[in-house]
Amino acid sequence: MELKQKVIQVLDKARQAEQEFIAGLSEAERNATSTLEQWSAKDVIAHCATWKKRLAGDISSASRGQTPAQVEDIDRANAKIYTECRDLPWEAILALGETGHQLLTSSMDNFNEQDLRSTKILADREARPIWRRIVGNGYIHPVLHLVDLLSKRGQPAAAPRMYEEMASLLGDIDPDPEWQGLLRYNLACGHSLAGDKERAILDLGEALRLNPGLIEWSKQDPDLKPIREEAGYKALYEK
Repeated sequence: MELKQKVIQVLDKARQAEQEFIAGLSEAERNATSTLEQWSAKDVIAHCATWKKRLAGDISSASRGQTPAQVEDIDRANAKIYTECRDLPWEAILALGETGHQLLTSSMDNFNEQDLRSTKILADREARPIWRRIVGNGYIHPVLHLVDLLSKRGQPAAAPRMYEEMASLLGDIDPDPEWQGLLRYNLACGHSLAGDKERAILDLGEALRLNPGLIEWSKQDPDLKPIREEAGYKALYEK
């Protein structure tokens, strides 16, 4: 499968997962109140959709030779999204979700394989190829949020299932150790949330070996809290 087809496939997968999650919400969950520190399901859907729209806009700007604005403070940007969307009705949130998905998908219309692998079309501080930006924003980001929401609903088994699917869909796109390490790290988080501590520690060890850049975050990632007191986890950092 060509890279563009694969990217579109995973974007569609994330959108489908969002829609299935929304369809399963009770009336109380749909109408739940929230705070900036404790988002409701509606806040999460709006948050993910807005970042998809932003990336699509950045790609459009870059294609016209313009430099997209840099986000210097992610927390402030997220707070702004929350404030702007918290009082929107569900109908508007659903429309926003569809718009974000469609805009991000269509942003690739004029891209070929070489474009998608370019680090120059949409240059950032990490010099990532543009396909990683799209997949990260349009697939990995919403899946991470959905896993968190499902875990809070008492469905921790969703985490390893969704992360296993992620690794299956994305693992063959790029053999780069940094990328493979990120996928393995998400698997570790999924098994940690589901209570499979042994598997989580094994996956985490391999993830940190492949992608040492994840080490510092792994020490504070709340998804790994269930294994943080395990001897195997502590041993990973005894170097």
